[in-house]
Amino acid sequence: MTMIAMTQAPPGDDLQAETRERLREIYRFVTSYVVFSSIHEALAVTLWVAHTYLIDALDVTPRLVIRSPEKQAGKSRLLEVLKLLCPNAVMTHNVSSGYIVRKIDQGHPTLLLDEYDTLFSDVSEGSETLRSILNAGYEAGSTYGRVDRSMNPRDYNAFAAVALAGIGNPPDTIADRAVVINMRRKTKAEHVSEFRVRKIRPDAKALRERLTSWAEHAAPVLDLEHAQKVEGISDRQADIWEPLLAIADLANPELGNSAREACKALTTAQAADDIESGKPLRLLRDLRFVFGDEERLSTDEILSCLRNLPDSEWSGLEYGEPIMTARKLADVLRPYGVRPAKWNTRKDASTERTTIRGYRRSNLTEAWERWIPMTLGALREEASEVEILDDDAPESV
Repeated sequence: MTMIAMTQAPPGDDLQAETRERLREIYRFVTSYVVFSSIHEALAVTLWVAHTYLIDALDVTPRLVIRSPEKQAGKSRLLEVLKLLCPNAVMTHNVSSGYIVRKIDQGHPTLLLDEYDTLFSDVSEGSETLRSILNAGYEAGSTYGRVDRSMNPRDYNAFAAVALAGIGNPPDTIADRAVVINMRRKTKAEHVSEFRVRKIRPDAKALRERLTSWAEHAAPVLDLEHAQKVEGISDRQADIWEPLLAIADLANPELGNSAREACKALTTAQAADDIESGKPLRLLRDLRFVFGDEERLSTDEILSCLRNLPDSEWSGLEYGEPIMTARKLADVLRPYGVRPAKWNTRKDASTERTTIRGYRRSNLTEAWERWIPMTLGALREEASEVEILDDDAPESV
């Protein structure tokens, strides 16, 4: 991809119409051949494709992680579609760190890496180096340092748009820099158009040319600084979504709002997955349920409630010892800044005071707010109408 020429942008209304039409074309093309789990994911992929044309105007390029629990869920097909739509797309199943940095250093490729579960299946030096390059390369100006054959230090550019597809979860550090798309197998009731590259390549090429022309108009006026942030997400996620939200804002406020709903939905789903895959976070979640409206609970009360939760993972024995004890509870909570408290109580005026050891809600509240997101159910209840890019699609989700 050549450097974006900073030509004079068309008037605001013309650029808005052009942006909306280009996004609509991407959306229609992608959804013609891929079944998504939600409109949110289809919109996110649409905006991600558009952002690959503006890479020179961006500070951050979010990784696009395309995952599924099993094979034959459309992951590779989505990569094949992206290969047709993205500028200078390079799709590969097996790469080395040396190939990646030299490919990026040669120009502005869009890297499409399939089968990340194989790429990162071991903990070899090559795998760790590749992961570190992909992690660093999401920020503009990031480099990969090596010594050449003449023993001179050289910095290779590492900044490039990257999409990765695979089974299961990618390394946490990559997922933390990514928009995550969860693929599924389509049902008999879900239909897509026949995917024949030879037949659709001319249409894809024409669309790429229109997107390149649009990028020349959009780059000078892309407003990253004033893109309204989405409340309740981390700073890292805000950085990741910033270019996508700014592109949606170029189309119109309605699409900008829809992009923010997509951001809320996908980041919350990703955070929920993080909780399910992390035992300490699951304990924090269950403690929030156990406390209910209580201001304080003794350790014995907490352990009893945890062990009696439906399908509790905190009951029973592990290696001959209780799965959850007072000491284990304290050890898990300590990294979150939560420590047990003591207070005195007595049953009535005639009995002596006894010292209770337990936890106060006030000590847990900050940990809940920092680490446990709102539930997906609550998110869906408060979701507003979503502007979409297909005239034939439903008007809300």
